[in-house]
Amino acid sequence: MTNFMKAIKLSGLKKTDICKQVNISRTYLFYLENGTKKPSFNVMYKLSKILNKTPQELFFSEDEN
Repeated sequence: MTNFMKAIKLSGLKKTDICKQVNISRTYLFYLENGTKKPSFNVMYKLSKILNKTPQELFFSEDEN
């Protein structure tokens, strides 16, 4: 599980609500969770604000288990 996926789970937010706030599709969020796609700076910034994490913590940390 990636740090991004952990942050979503710990946030208690529904994935559909996150998608609406960031203005992305549920499919795109799925791709981000799996690392298939990389987020734009704008999407990364919005997700970090919603999840109360830095972009570094969400997408670039090597602390994934």
